[in-house]
Amino acid sequence: MRFLAVLTVLTFASVMAPAQSVLYNGPDSVLPNSDGNYSTVSLPAGVTVNWSISGTGGVIRGVTTNPLVFYDVTTAPVVLMARLSNGTSVADTIPVVVAGPVLTEGTVAMTAGIRLHPILQLLRGERTKIKPINFTGAKPVLTLLSSQGRVLATGDSIDFRSPTRGLYFIVANAKSAGQLKVEGISPNTPPVGGGTGASPLTQPVCTVGKLDAQLDRKSNFTGGESMVTIGSKVITAVYDFVQQKTVVNAYQNDRLLWTWLSNENEYLRTLNAHPTFGIVGIGSSGGALKSEDNVLVVRLNGDGVLQTRTTFGTVNGKDFGFGVSFLTDGTVMATGFTEGNFPTFKNAGGLDAFGFQPPAPC
Repeated sequence: MRFLAVLTVLTFASVMAPAQSVLYNGPDSVLPNSDGNYSTVSLPAGVTVNWSISGTGGVIRGVTTNPLVFYDVTTAPVVLMARLSNGTSVADTIPVVVAGPVLTEGTVAMTAGIRLHPILQLLRGERTKIKPINFTGAKPVLTLLSSQGRVLATGDSIDFRSPTRGLYFIVANAKSAGQLKVEGISPNTPPVGGGTGASPLTQPVCTVGKLDAQLDRKSNFTGGESMVTIGSKVITAVYDFVQQKTVVNAYQNDRLLWTWLSNENEYLRTLNAHPTFGIVGIGSSGGALKSEDNVLVVRLNGDGVLQTRTTFGTVNGKDFGFGVSFLTDGTVMATGFTEGNFPTFKNAGGLDAFGFQPPAPC
């Protein structure tokens, strides 16, 4: 079975000259029998590297003289060493961490020691809360990792809104056994069926255009969540996971025209725009936990001024807004899904789709 390496950013210095500091990016821990793990080292100009691995549980795959090295591990800790031509060396002991149960809504067993718990899927903008319960002694330490192993949060509990849809991990370091109380994570059911994964379609021959502009380089932005155009204006929505707000920007001729900032815990998934009726966005507010989240619809005019903000939801399930568009008369129509019961509609089971019409601007 293949597993992704768990990466974090560590800085090590061993026999380093002050002017030749080395930034090392390696795994905090890996799962037993994982392959395709990797580490990197940042080399000063003119300096080369040679990697080696010691211990009975690891082997380097491919070349050992690139800044990026790939390796496999079995069930024993290994020591990865990067020896640089300037006399600097970086070494790290990589522990092998046993996988814990997959996290889903409810309570999950927590074992004493270090366990890595997969979260098989979070929706974009979905909120989850995880905290240890029924333990003794010191509080367990929880670390939230992305699918690439980036550390997203750490503490004695996790309250997180996912910037992108996908796989996440929780590393639980506990002194005693107990449980993890999990909210906001639905079970991920694999699709029925199978196949080779190969497409029978012939891909068209095309040329991908050049990267036109880098819209934002702030490290706390997750990237472009949605983009629409009004004439020569480009409207983008990104989520700032530090402020926990959505940022809507308007650009024209590579120049920022205006910025609109949502309230805290408001997440816009989809934008739509019209040269006469302005901009409309849909998403969720308040969280993505049962009885906490709401469908959110906002309307802005062409200058980024808020016209209306609509929120609603059920009291017994999750509620998400996903699609939104204008009709020819400027009326907004939107769609989403819910686990709960609206006053005039009873849930038919699981996630029900719904359509609705938000109010027009005052």
